[in-house]
Amino acid sequence: TGVTNTYLCAGRYVYRLDGSTLWTMVLDLGVGVTARDAIVHGALIAVAYSTGFQHSATGASAGWTDDKNAADRFGVLGQNVWRADNPNSLYSATALNGTWSAAYTVGDSSFNVNSLHSLEQVILVGKEDGSYTLDNQGIVYPLTPELRPQADPTFAAVRAAGTFNGDYYFRTLNGVIQI
Repeated sequence: TGVTNTYLCAGRYVYRLDGSTLWTMVLDLGVGVTARDAIVHGALIAVAYSTGFQHSATGASAGWTDDKNAADRFGVLGQNVWRADNPNSLYSATALNGTWSAAYTVGDSSFNVNSLHSLEQVILVGKEDGSYTLDNQGIVYPLTPELRPQADPTFAAVRAAGTFNGDYYFRTLNGVIQI
């Protein structure tokens, strides 16, 4: 009864798979702009590109709304959507086009946020200098302070972090960590 769409962010372009064989460009972010992350929350799809993000209710070529709230990464926990603004600010809202919370500061401002994941009741923040979590009071806890000497731009990167079967996995310079 519902329609499943597949999207691909490639540089400045966002494509949607129409039917099962044809990729159609649905969004051009502009010269010099690169899509950093995408998420579906509620009835909207959004694409982050650092100086803002765009969202759409249809995901079609027309109808994308520009939002000037900076966004590098997205995550969802329960009913809330989260956005990260590098280097270390997180915000939450009940909708992509809603009112965003005040900033939560996560870790050292010398290191960027690379990923946001949720696991049960916490939002997990993968940064270049390790993994952090926020509790329901907005207090930040480092999960891996002993790994900070390995700080690196690809540490806990989006493509190297995820949740599976109730566990959180991320890559370090010395291998994969499971929490």
